[in-house]
Amino acid sequence: ERLETARMVQPNYLQLQVVDARGESMATSADANPEPVNRVAVAYALDGASYVSEPYRAKVRDREVLAVAEPIRNADNQVVGAIAALFDIQAALSELVSTSRFNASGYAVIVDGEGDVVAHPVADRVGTGLQTYEAVQRAWATRGTGSVIDTNRAG
Repeated sequence: ERLETARMVQPNYLQLQVVDARGESMATSADANPEPVNRVAVAYALDGASYVSEPYRAKVRDREVLAVAEPIRNADNQVVGAIAALFDIQAALSELVSTSRFNASGYAVIVDGEGDVVAHPVADRVGTGLQTYEAVQRAWATRGTGSVIDTNRAG
């Protein structure tokens, strides 16, 4: 119940799970159809390290998410478990771009490494491919991170 309360305070946390030192689940905030726990995230946390994954598409929720995990330590600083979470990065980024405006009609769009829209002020555009857009092709050519400005062909 406390995990669900914590999740409700920050709704971008789609799922929280506490595991013991063996990686066995002790508590979860998940609904009836949870995403599988990210074993890599839990393993890092049980080794005493923080973990944040690359963004990936959650199969059950069909959203871009991050897997995050932190060790739980006792008073002697020994790892006794971990808390793992599924963070809705798609919602967080969509919230960010929904309020970003440039000049009279410009706005921000976030595209993943495959050229698919991850965050857009118009929710129906999330998931559409922009692979043919010059801005996406220029970003691929540099293979870096940053920003590219282009004219919006879709309006």
